[in-house]
Amino acid sequence: LELALGAGSATYALALGEFGELQRLMGKHEDARNTLQEAVVLARTVFAHDDPTRKKKAIDHSSVALFQMYDAHVMLDTGDVEEALNVLEAEVYPSIRGMLGAKHPLTQYSKALAALCLQKSKTPRTERSLVSADLLEEQPQDIIDEVLEYLDTFDNSKSPYSEEHPWVLSLGGYVMDTE
Repeated sequence: LELALGAGSATYALALGEFGELQRLMGKHEDARNTLQEAVVLARTVFAHDDPTRKKKAIDHSSVALFQMYDAHVMLDTGDVEEALNVLEAEVYPSIRGMLGAKHPLTQYSKALAALCLQKSKTPRTERSLVSADLLEEQPQDIIDEVLEYLDTFDNSKSPYSEEHPWVLSLGGYVMDTE
């Protein structure tokens, strides 16, 4: 990939991040962490742009937050719930929501992933300093259920999020009608 796409290219950064997610899905967590951390650094570099209102270059690109979310998911998979929640609360959810809006599927999934971490966290929600108001208003399972329903009916009931989709599976799957 590096030779074919160019080590410092945006295309390589995107491919690297998705490769890291594939490693996570295959259970290669250590490899996934390394790959995703490299993808985040590269994406920050290739997608940075000059912004006269800031002293530093701006890094407003959803790929950076996406790869951070993938990395947080690796942390969750390996039991580092608190660190995963910190990344999701401080970096991922606010960035994705700000760039893509509250109703975007990626925003919804990052919110549900944070709720999943809150369920597994040993630190009470009321003692967390970074928990956004969105995550405090409802119980974590209610957030997860709402996001699953949203994904199931996304795009006028023609959802691309099948019951085998990795996001759906990681949130516990759809509840099937038993009528």
